[in-house]
Parts: sequence; structure tokens; C-alpha cells
Amino acid sequence: MKTYTITLFVFLSLISQLKAQTCNVPDVQLYQWTAQQGTLPRFVVACLEKEGLAKKPEKSSPHRGFIIFLGQTNQGIYTIEGGQGSDAVENEAGFASLAFTPFKGTRKVFALYKDQPMDQLTEQIVLKKLWKWHQEGVYQVKDLKSISFTRNPAFNQVDPQLASSLPWMYQVVNAATQGSIRWNLQAKSSMCWCKYQWKVTKKAL
Repeated sequence: MKTYTITLFVFLSLISQLKAQTCNVPDVQLYQWTAQQGTLPRFVVACLEKEGLAKKPEKSSPHRGFIIFLGQTNQGIYTIEGGQGSDAVENEAGFASLAFTPFKGTRKVFALYKDQPMDQLTEQIVLKKLWKWHQEGVYQVKDLKSISFTRNPAFNQVDPQLASSLPWMYQVVNAATQGSIRWNLQAKSSMCWCKYQWKVTKKAL
């Protein structure tokens, strides 16, 4: 029994290590809002519908992650950052947050939904939160300007890459502060699955 227990432990450890090496760079969809595309809340809902909002898993094909560039001010960038919690079960653990990332200072993040079965999420729930945040001054549409960003060229590779090989996916440079803001959807091994989470960093030019 002792030999069997040790052998099983070694086997599971090897499987765990193997899985840790197979979380590839996740597929990510980028959206960008402009005033010509309608109201900001409605545009966000339209994007979320493409990412599985109110759809059964078998009828949806969400990306592992998505980011919506809403706009920028002189102080920083407004985004919606979301995706699937993991690749364990499709469309069953969606997450998304409204975030303000300043060029200087601390990020502010407001959860839109978390660990959410997407077929149970309705557009009314999303719209209610977005309009509430607008009324509270979390974001002001009239202040938002178009975002100029760069996509990491390494993200364009056809062959699968290990997630640890890509330090960032999208970058916005701010000449005034001589710095940049970088977004990356991290993929980390957990048990037999890959878990996903947005990480945002700042870097001096």
C-alpha cells in the first residue's frame, strides 16, 4: 500500500508538471468603442453578446479573454477586461470588470460580473451597472478620447506559444509621463486546467 501511494503521488506530480507546461497564450478578442457606435453601455452589451452573454454553452463560442478599450483622458485609460475563468467548462465562469488605469497612481477596478454562468447573465443586469457607474461619475463619456495602442507582434504568431513567453498583449504609450501601460491575459495551470486573469503593468520608456 505504501509503494502504491508513493507511485500514485509521483504520477500525479508528473501530470501536474506536464500540464503546467501546456497553458498556451490564450486567444483574446479586442473591441474599441467610439461615440459613432452608439451609447457606451449598449456597445459593451453588444460585445458581451459575442462573448456568450445569455447564450447556452453549446450555442456560444467565447474567446478565452476579451478587452474593450472604452477611451482615455489626460489621466488614464478606461477598459472593460474580461473572459472565461478557465478552460474547465465553457461559458460557465465568465468574468469582467470596468477598470480605470491612470498613467500615474493606482488602478481602480469595478466588478461587472465574476464566476458568472453567462447564459444566466442578462443585458439588463449589465446595463443597470454601467448606467449606475456613469451617474456616479466613475466614467464620463464626454471626456473619453480614442485610444492609440500597440499589439505585441509576438501575439501574431500562428504556432502555439507558452503563456509565460508573452509578457504583454496590448500597450498604450503616454509621452507626457514617459511611460506605458501594458495588458496581458495570463494563463496559469491549476490542477488539470488553465485559469485566466488579466494583469496590467506599467513600464518606463
